[in-house]
Amino acid sequence: RAMIAAEDAKFVDHDGFDWDGIRKAMEKNERRGRVVAGGSTISQQLAKNLFLSPAKTYTRKVQEAAITLMLEVLLPKQRLFELYLNVIEWGSGVFGAEAAAQRHFGVSAARLGPEQAARLAAMVPSPRVFERNPGSSYLANRTASIFAGYPDDPLTMGEAIRGAVPRPGGAVLVSHLGVGLADVVFADAVLRVAESRGIGTILPR
Repeated sequence: RAMIAAEDAKFVDHDGFDWDGIRKAMEKNERRGRVVAGGSTISQQLAKNLFLSPAKTYTRKVQEAAITLMLEVLLPKQRLFELYLNVIEWGSGVFGAEAAAQRHFGVSAARLGPEQAARLAAMVPSPRVFERNPGSSYLANRTASIFAGYPDDPLTMGEAIRGAVPRPGGAVLVSHLGVGLADVVFADAVLRVAESRGIGTILPR
């Protein structure tokens, strides 16, 4: 819930795009005169992290949109969220919620408390910066804001995600521009094989 509260509050309900969030991001960028907000959903971030380069071009955004639609059609929200947690970065060479929990708190993801989960969620926009500056006032304030947005009976990170698979060495799982059904299936299958061999655990079905 920490990640959803921080990154994409409408994740469960939208079709891959938060149009209101995109509109607000565009308005904010126009006021600032530069790109300071993107309005990307968890699904869009997953599409970029799995299949695309970080280049900020119109071509990549079009490709990201197409892949996002494909992911939303092919995979349930639960699996999309699990994959997202498996591949996002939480520091130099730290990929996935399980690796992040071990690195930053010395515990498994299943044992994280809600405040710890909120802090990890707050790190996501600039994980390497916050790894170098753990005492950042912005990080502390952002953590408090995410935690305050929890429901009255917040789940622990473990109850919410049941662990995740770190991506060893920061290697890109799949990285090319032409993405089709086989690529999405392949990416999902790779993580499932890793899970089945005990590298991580999967969400309860």
